[in-house]
Amino acid sequence: MSVIKRKRGISRLEFYNNARELRAELTAYLLRNFGIRPKKQIEQPKEIPADEEVALPGEIPDWMIDNFRTRIMDLCRNLMMNITAGNSIYPSPMVDPKTPDVQKMPIEYVRRVQSDELADRRRYQTAAIANCYQLIQELQYFKDVFSLRFDNFTIDVKKLIPYVQKIEKEIQLLKGWRKSTNDLAKKIIKGEN
Repeated sequence: MSVIKRKRGISRLEFYNNARELRAELTAYLLRNFGIRPKKQIEQPKEIPADEEVALPGEIPDWMIDNFRTRIMDLCRNLMMNITAGNSIYPSPMVDPKTPDVQKMPIEYVRRVQSDELADRRRYQTAAIANCYQLIQELQYFKDVFSLRFDNFTIDVKKLIPYVQKIEKEIQLLKGWRKSTNDLAKKIIKGEN
């Protein structure tokens, strides 16, 4: 039996699904060259002396677009890698159900190992949150650079708003995931797990 959509809670892996969607959407945006559209062709000077470099007014070099693209792709990749690494670490009970008659490990040792595992998990969660803030900063810098006046192309920086909103949603989801890890750590300390 399914639950009515309006009564559904957030999926346990919503942070993962949202991050995958964000990465795919940003990649598609990057493949479209950030939505940059040429206004008009500016005529190249016919005679360029060999010892002079000529910069056309309002032209942005390809290397800058490539640089933005690379940094954003790297941050998206790091975000997914940190989420995957953090989600792969879960405190184990350190009991083998196949051999229940084997002597159990001291409880202090088990709790210390579980606490270390949770600390590692939390580090990856915090790194993923940091990746989100870095993505926002990179998009902000992109907006600052491209909101300058250029003669030969236009860009609508308002198109960045949905991406920033999705990143902010991801931050909230990751913080909720980290809070659940903190709650689990409290249970381990109390000996409930």
